[in-house]
Amino acid sequence: SIHFEMMREGVQNCEARIFIEEALLDKEKRAKLGEPLAERVQAVLDRRTWMLAHAFQHEPWFFDTGFTERQNELYAATAEVARALAANQ
Repeated sequence: SIHFEMMREGVQNCEARIFIEEALLDKEKRAKLGEPLAERVQAVLDRRTWMLAHAFQHEPWFFDTGFTERQNELYAATAEVARALAANQ
């Protein structure tokens, strides 16, 4: 059902965010990422948090604007982190 797909998508987004956050908070993993990548993926997380925090203060369209792009940006950042960690094992 559509509700199940929405829940699945939400779980995937959470897993992606958690993966990035763990890499940023672990000193060894963050060193493998390097500061330029760490700062870039932190900015992705910060934009998502800002949007969520401000979405409900505005019209519903505000939250929907750019949702797909932000989601794709999150997944691309997750892939970058995964590649960086795998390359520096």
